[in-house]
Amino acid sequence: MSGVSPIALGDQQPAAELAVGAARALGRAAACFRALCTERLGVAPPAATEAERLRESARAAHRLSRRVLDVNGVRVSVAGPVPSGAAVLACNHLGYLDPLVLAALLPLAAIAKSELAGWFFLGRVSTRVGTLFVRRSSLHDRAMVLRRALRRLAAGVPVLNFPEGTTTDGSGPLLPFHRGLFGIARRAGVPVVPVALRLQPEDAAWVGGAAFLPHYWRMTSRPSLRALVRFGEPLDSRGFPSAEACAGETRERIGRLLGARR
Repeated sequence: MSGVSPIALGDQQPAAELAVGAARALGRAAACFRALCTERLGVAPPAATEAERLRESARAAHRLSRRVLDVNGVRVSVAGPVPSGAAVLACNHLGYLDPLVLAALLPLAAIAKSELAGWFFLGRVSTRVGTLFVRRSSLHDRAMVLRRALRRLAAGVPVLNFPEGTTTDGSGPLLPFHRGLFGIARRAGVPVVPVALRLQPEDAAWVGGAAFLPHYWRMTSRPSLRALVRFGEPLDSRGFPSAEACAGETRERIGRLLGARR
């Protein structure tokens, strides 16, 4: 160590931290790819019925999400009872981590925007584990997804919905809720569970059309991330006069769970 000044060591530290972060991000990306390959190439047990096939897809989503969060250093804290059985889970939307965080807690089918289906490899894996892709600009597409969600609920599979329809950074009020899945919950006679999600650090939210890879690199170069999930009391979907009323009450409940002023 003789001949190396403290100033020189201090100058080298940022570069060393950058190298460690880069190595961490690369290692996590490789581990994620292996996890995705395992689920993509794995042979699912034969399903005797459509309901069993849908339940197996939800279990696959649960397994894969737990692995992906683990390799990426995402730690999940939970408050409130984790739901079981058929239900519509309504959650605020912060980014691509959201469905993984919820699916890591329980087997479910998530609804995602159609653009994800076109992502190389990831879209195919997401389809395999039962993700429902919706093109919100198409009324026909939205109706098809609602029917598919109804079949999953009939099979006892919870359906995860982000009724804001887009991501936010979580700093402002919740956006207006789309009512579609609330009508399906009423039709199926299943409860609606309000879910509030926060990410730490807050810049883990993926918004504003940001490119995926730079954001993922920045997040995974950090030692860890934390997701805070709070489940509210289930709402009786049929206890409301309309889907709009159910959506409005759910939005209020999520707002209170987030602790934000409305």
